[in-house]
Amino acid sequence: MSTSLLNREFKNRPAPLSRSSTTLSPHRMRGEGRERGVPSRSIYGLFGKTHALVLCLLAINLTAPATRTSADGLKVNDPFPDLTQFKLEGKLPDLTKGHVLLVDFWATWCSPCKASFPALDRLHSQYSERGLLIVAISVDEKQQDVERFLRKIPIHFTVIRDVEQELVATAKVTTMPTSFLIDREGRVRFIHNGYRGGESDRQYAREIEQLLAAPGKSP
Repeated sequence: MSTSLLNREFKNRPAPLSRSSTTLSPHRMRGEGRERGVPSRSIYGLFGKTHALVLCLLAINLTAPATRTSADGLKVNDPFPDLTQFKLEGKLPDLTKGHVLLVDFWATWCSPCKASFPALDRLHSQYSERGLLIVAISVDEKQQDVERFLRKIPIHFTVIRDVEQELVATAKVTTMPTSFLIDREGRVRFIHNGYRGGESDRQYAREIEQLLAAPGKSP
């Protein structure tokens, strides 16, 4: 399938979606904006606060399993960035107690993200007492959009917002949703690009069970 380049008013129209993920372009990257002609600002704020033109690629990816890399960003066995070093809106849980961590990058305008949130909440209910922490990181420009979304889809895990989009740029995440399963030592063990319903749910459960059972410091 060919990709389509869309120019539109972001505020009033949904992003183009595949059935399992949404791919974004251009992606703001540290130190690369000026070299590649991409302004060093949020993709949602490129053309002002009120009207934003967002360039998106329509991507179809229906069958791929969990991957070993996030584009050319974080790979399996890489240490995950320290969340406390970024400007994040919302209260982080205590990350010093040796939990297994699921970090999910998402956006309110991403249909697969909407489908994944109830599944993530079920994982929270099932595994939080055994040491799983889930942190969902929104890339939305406005906190009001996040709050509106959560009123419609209430959940019990931590949701924060990447205010300056430095974390998503550091991880080089280009697909929404993208999630990282991180072991008790802080290393990426599994990467999921997109959400595929029951297939993703079963993969998450297997991988979380594996990480919780692995030796290491426990909370």
